[in-house]
Amino acid sequence: MSKDVKDLHCPDRIVVYKTVDDLSLKLDVFIPDASWPRPMPVIVWYHGGGWTGGTPGQFYPQSVALRNQGILCVSVEYRLKKKHGTTPFDCVRDAFDAMRFVKDHLEEWGGDSRRVAAGGGSAGAHLASALTTLTAEDLAGSHAERAKAIPDLLLLFNPVFNNSPEENGWGSGSLGDRWREMSPVHNFHAGVPPMLVMLGDQDALIPVSNLEDASESLNELGVPHEFRVYEGGTHGFFNLNKHDGVFYEQTLKDLEDYLREHGWLPTTSEA
Repeated sequence: MSKDVKDLHCPDRIVVYKTVDDLSLKLDVFIPDASWPRPMPVIVWYHGGGWTGGTPGQFYPQSVALRNQGILCVSVEYRLKKKHGTTPFDCVRDAFDAMRFVKDHLEEWGGDSRRVAAGGGSAGAHLASALTTLTAEDLAGSHAERAKAIPDLLLLFNPVFNNSPEENGWGSGSLGDRWREMSPVHNFHAGVPPMLVMLGDQDALIPVSNLEDASESLNELGVPHEFRVYEGGTHGFFNLNKHDGVFYEQTLKDLEDYLREHGWLPTTSEA
């Protein structure tokens, strides 16, 4: 099920990827015009909001900017505590199902199955990370189903990496005795894809020390990663409506540079 949307600031298609009881969960798909070569790199975005609130519109600005450079973007709607009375475990289930749906249908939209990134902010960055670190079958599916959901890159803004009840972790109260299996930093492994992580140094929820701990773990595993800290940035600093859009512009440029390094965007000489 889909419909075309004509406004340049809105998705080109809205597609139902999952139905739970009478609730239809949707993907907002931003498709570059026909002038861009196919197949195109793909980014699947998960919005923030503490598994409680937020909307897929959070990543519309980035999606529009990247659509204009030949990147197919998908913004995911998933169930939330405030709206649907659900738990973080339901958010994770939806995250996996959304990525599997995208991979099943991206060729219809002109996407490249060999270049699929997962990105997000805060709790959404946790969901993107969970695609590569979570193994519980009741949340992620069978081994084959989990493998299908693994992205090729991670693009993360102020991510919830640590769900420990100690160690400057966040969210353990909602996870109970399952916090460790849900905590990305406690489940990193050598197969985690390369990642770009961006964090403001004034973030009251995600301390810079969390990134330092994560970087140490990833170094030991040999996982390529770039961690960037932005002076003066608070939680959610990367959003267009925060800090007068200054960090939005900075992080978008850094994101574009990172994608260019991986061959997902043309170099300046090629553009």
